[in-house]
Amino acid sequence: MHDMGSITSEYTQARNSLEKLVKEGDPRLASGAEELIINLDAHYELLKHRITAAVPLQYALTAPLPPPIDRRKVKGILAYRAWDMQVKGVLSPAIVCRDGAWKGEVSFADTPPTTHNGHGLHANRLEYWSANRYHDFITGIVDLYGTVIEHGDGVMRAECARILCIFVKLTTIDQNLILLTGVYETIKYRYPNIPVYVVSEYTRELMMWREVLLNCRAMSSSW
Repeated sequence: MHDMGSITSEYTQARNSLEKLVKEGDPRLASGAEELIINLDAHYELLKHRITAAVPLQYALTAPLPPPIDRRKVKGILAYRAWDMQVKGVLSPAIVCRDGAWKGEVSFADTPPTTHNGHGLHANRLEYWSANRYHDFITGIVDLYGTVIEHGDGVMRAECARILCIFVKLTTIDQNLILLTGVYETIKYRYPNIPVYVVSEYTRELMMWREVLLNCRAMSSSW
């Protein structure tokens, strides 16, 4: 990944060349060059912002583990799920939900799940989180409530689901993707009331197994 100094140098050279074309070049090319200057400025400012964002992202990987889920706020069953990022930054639905996607903190199935249909918001029971069969770039912990159907492999379908936190996994390969596409910023903007944690694979494993342990303790204390 280029540092900000080299990017600024390349930007300045390109801008100077375009300005020269506007002032001294063929008048028929001047309007096109002016438009390119505007686009170049916009892309440079966006890239500069993304590069600057690398500092808090790197800090997130070395920061202490975030606090555990507050069990007093859980309405139903804790579960783990993965999402795709859809157009306009919303997270993908699970099978079919009322709004077509997870547009906010809480999502609802279009039809309550039963043992005779495939409806509901899908997630893995917390204890089976590592058995998740989907991609693991954007994942999180959800609170499933209302009517909840559980399958033998730990997959659950719920009538209602509330996102409690979101994990964005960061690796050396993913870092450029996260910064240049603005995934982290987009999720923070779309879901302002939900904690979003940029984590390494190791950090996420620590957090998840901690939640599983706390969940087992909470369940055993209620028996």
